[in-house]
Amino acid sequence: MNQEELINIIQIQSLIGFWEWNFKTNKVKISKNTKTILGYTDDELPDEVDYLFIENFIYTKDGENSLEAVNNYKKQHETSQYNAVVKYRHKNGSAVWLMSRGEIVEWDDHGEPLRMIGSHVDITEQKEQEAAALKSKELLSTILNNIPQAVFWKDTDSVYRGYNKTFAEMKGLQNLFEGIGKTVYELPVYSKADSDSATKDDREIIHDGIAKLKYVENYQTCNNKRIQVETSKVPLIDDKGNIFGLLGIFNDVTRQEEDRKNLLHSNKIYHILSHINKLLNNLTTQQQFFDDICKTITETGGFKLAWIGMLEDTTVKFSAYSGSSAEYLKGISVSIYPDSKSYGPTGRCIHQSKVYICNDFMKDDVVEPWRENAVRNNIKSSAAFPILLKGKAAGAITVYEGVENYFQENEIELIQEVVNTIGLGIEKLEQKKEKKQADIQIKRLADIIEYSNSIAGILNFNDKKLVYINNAFREMLGIQNEEDITQLSVYDFKNLSGRDYVENNTIPNLIQKQSWVTESEYVGRTGNRFILLQHSMIHYNEQGEPEFISTTGVDITELKNKENELRKYADELKSLSNHLFTIREEERQIIAKEIHEDLGQNLTALRLGLSWLSTHADGDKSSVKQKFEEVKNIASESVATARRLYNSIYPQMLDDVGVVGAIKWHSTSYTHNRNIKVEIETDLEEVSLFPNNPNLSLTLFRLYTECFSNILWHASATSVTIALDIKDGYVNMMVKDNGRGFLVDKVDTLLHHGITSMRERLAAFEGTLKIESEPEKGTAIYIYIPLHNNIGNADNEGNTF
Repeated sequence: MNQEELINIIQIQSLIGFWEWNFKTNKVKISKNTKTILGYTDDELPDEVDYLFIENFIYTKDGENSLEAVNNYKKQHETSQYNAVVKYRHKNGSAVWLMSRGEIVEWDDHGEPLRMIGSHVDITEQKEQEAAALKSKELLSTILNNIPQAVFWKDTDSVYRGYNKTFAEMKGLQNLFEGIGKTVYELPVYSKADSDSATKDDREIIHDGIAKLKYVENYQTCNNKRIQVETSKVPLIDDKGNIFGLLGIFNDVTRQEEDRKNLLHSNKIYHILSHINKLLNNLTTQQQFFDDICKTITETGGFKLAWIGMLEDTTVKFSAYSGSSAEYLKGISVSIYPDSKSYGPTGRCIHQSKVYICNDFMKDDVVEPWRENAVRNNIKSSAAFPILLKGKAAGAITVYEGVENYFQENEIELIQEVVNTIGLGIEKLEQKKEKKQADIQIKRLADIIEYSNSIAGILNFNDKKLVYINNAFREMLGIQNEEDITQLSVYDFKNLSGRDYVENNTIPNLIQKQSWVTESEYVGRTGNRFILLQHSMIHYNEQGEPEFISTTGVDITELKNKENELRKYADELKSLSNHLFTIREEERQIIAKEIHEDLGQNLTALRLGLSWLSTHADGDKSSVKQKFEEVKNIASESVATARRLYNSIYPQMLDDVGVVGAIKWHSTSYTHNRNIKVEIETDLEEVSLFPNNPNLSLTLFRLYTECFSNILWHASATSVTIALDIKDGYVNMMVKDNGRGFLVDKVDTLLHHGITSMRERLAAFEGTLKIESEPEKGTAIYIYIPLHNNIGNADNEGNTF
């Protein structure tokens, strides 16, 4: 192998392309490797081409620069070599960067270059790496200059070697180069103290090789504003482990620190309010609530002292307190009067109903009387808040701290929330107390309703099913206590007419008038009927639809029966009155007839007889004597007639022998020639039993005659027993027979006036009538008349029937 072949093999294996440019012909020879670098095979491109052909492969700008570089090289004979980086187009369209080196190897006699040879080396990968590195550097620079953190780096002498835009802005530097080569002492915004502190940290980190991370410092900005920064510094170490500087980064955390403090404050507020809200849910007494409030403020909130005072008349009473400085409260009095020496922050707070803040006990004249005591107990500031109930200050809560100017907006807001909660707690306790009292009243009312003699109930409007009925209603309807009333309807206790009345009268009136009063009849399970005077109301749901009907009422069954009895009694009285009028007229006719027929005729006969005697007085004595006897007999008959007429109107015998004797005489007289045995049972023999009230004797006699007449006319009795006595302040009379008897409740008193007449006579003396009778078993009539004002012998003992 000759040297030329060897060189050719080396060229091919080295992947270096070679070219030869003939300036005279402007032809360029290219090697196989050059073709390969551009993506072509040896057969696809000729070995020698015109330079214009080569320009087609070169990017325009690079072609111009390359040609300019060649022309400059031609002019500079002393230049030993041509170097240029040119971007070519690959066959696939991508860019290929080639490092071209060449040298003019032949000149003409005039010194003009004739021929130049050179090589091509593919540096595409290197160029791409450089571009990526540049891009990365630019990106890093962009990032550094756009992040909010300040970044800097120094050498081992604490001299700045670089920094980002944020650092420059914070330190008052005009650009990214002004501070390079300077120490912290030479920067415009660092104070001597800040510079000393920063330099000390630098030296420790460079000496120890240990990073110092995330520590907070106070710095002054170019605006003369103190800020808090979080700083981290790390040593810079080369490949050999040597420290050649440090990298620092700091971030303005002033806002974050404020946020952190606010968060801590918010957490404090949350914990305090959370605890107090728990207190609200577990309220027992006001004293316990106040004690827990004060403990929460001091133990959870960290305040030195808290106390609650409530206004009693004109003084403020210590209700609760807590805290490490409780000794401060000993001997303190609080007044709400401006002229008092005890008119301090709390007194003003209550008197003026507004917050009073004292942020410096040494300067506020209002607290001067308590200043010495405050110093002893390390109290430097306080805040008093009024406790408002119904818009009026009822007390105050006062809180103390051991630092000046402590009570700012956040603290005031916190305590105000606590004060609001205290007001809610007091109101809740009052509501709890009122609710308890209301529950007692409701329970009492419920018991009254449940066990009242009046009825009460609630039913559904739509289906009329029962919802509630009280005990009286249950008993009336015959419903057991354990029975489920919701399965029962009010219609279960109504007859057909009652149901119709509810649907067509009660319900329409309720809807129209909201409430309705009516009389209503119910039928119990035992069949007994009740009449109620009911007041019913209709109740609507939230949609305005009728939902319930409530009703209360009283049982007027007995009243209605009494009303019917009174109506019947009135009819009986009317009938009796008519009957008595008729009897009186009949008696008058009888008396008039007897006076006319008997007395009239006798008086006429007497007049004629006397007239005869007056003319024959001197005549035949036997005739005169006979006439005189006739006149005498006529006069006796007239007297007897007059006595009979008088006794028919008033029994004179009562005055003569008394009521007992009159009864004995009457019963004997009227049973003469009758098959009736009369037995009189009495121990009373006095002629005048009732001297102060003779009408009572007449009434007893009339009652007896009414009974005896009925026996004679209707009973067909063979035995009659009459009993009369006085016992326990009552006159008692019984008339009993063994006659045919009758059904007492079947007697028509409108046609048979005897019973009505007897009751009316007794009513005048507040007496009572009792009748016992059954068909074929006889009749017994009992009469009881009370003796008022000791009429007669009320102490007389006798048998009572």
